[in-house]
Amino acid sequence: MEPGRHGYGARVLIDVVVEVDGFTWNIAEAGEADRPAVVLCHGFPGLGYSFRHQLRALAAAGYRAIGPDMPGYGGEYTDTAVADRLVRLLDAFGIDRAVLVGHDSGAPTTWTVARRHRRRVAGLVLLAVPYAPRPAARATHRAVRGDGPPALPAHALLGAAGHFAQMERAREVDELLVNFVSEVATAHP
Repeated sequence: MEPGRHGYGARVLIDVVVEVDGFTWNIAEAGEADRPAVVLCHGFPGLGYSFRHQLRALAAAGYRAIGPDMPGYGGEYTDTAVADRLVRLLDAFGIDRAVLVGHDSGAPTTWTVARRHRRRVAGLVLLAVPYAPRPAARATHRAVRGDGPPALPAHALLGAAGHFAQMERAREVDELLVNFVSEVATAHP
């Protein structure tokens, strides 16, 4: 299937459909395939297209920006199941490492990828949701690493700025997000 294209010049958004292990991912993507990858995981309700402004800004800054429509929540869609499925999506794209951006309920999925597949994560950006593992994960982590907070790859918290990702304040959010992604991407090469 030919991907759909929307936009102009280097900031073109491509609509891609990818099947991975029987699951169909609908994806908004911008940027060249050989550039460092940034995967933006939306919250509920939302779509990968919700990050259209940020996808274009990241592509213009030299990144491959990927906004998948995240799987539903509840039932079989635990943070762990969705995180593992997201890693299989990275495999399908041939991406070894990526900066992950999680907004709202997409944040737990991204930090779960960072906890379970840390070598795959070049950096982690959480929008509107602070890192807060479930109590069982905190107890397990303390038993393995001591009493400190989990040692994730580079981590940045934008706080309330994530809520603007779905509004038309694109210029402000684009600049803030590109700066944070650049910072976490270079903190742990």
